[in-house]
Amino acid sequence: MPWLRIGEVLVGVAWWTLALLSALRQGPVWILSVSDLFRGAGILLLAQGLLRDLALLVANRIHPAGAAPRRMLCVCIESTAGTALIMICIVLAALGMHQQASLSAAAVLSGCAALWSFGYLTRDLVLQVQRVPDHRSVLVR
Repeated sequence: MPWLRIGEVLVGVAWWTLALLSALRQGPVWILSVSDLFRGAGILLLAQGLLRDLALLVANRIHPAGAAPRRMLCVCIESTAGTALIMICIVLAALGMHQQASLSAAAVLSGCAALWSFGYLTRDLVLQVQRVPDHRSVLVR
């Protein structure tokens, strides 16, 4: 499904273009709390993965893949990072940390572009979860 990858790249290019234009025009300064930054970053990563997964489900329904599905216990890196960012937001809010940060629009848009790029680059990476009784004997490649 090259159209999906091309679409993701185009959205990433749009994020970077908006950040560059905002930096050139010296856009507004936004006042955000630190927990809002973590929450927004987590939501962006999780939403990107969700949209990609929905597009893949629709595409597989229209043109089913010939390969048989595989079963494995794994965790998507993109979703893990998004969930971790949301958890950091919850911990910061629970601790009462509501410090404000003044960020330019270019900084916020650059952060969004960087997160989108991270999500795109890690879209096919998973951490395999398995039980290994004597994990000290495992060599990491």
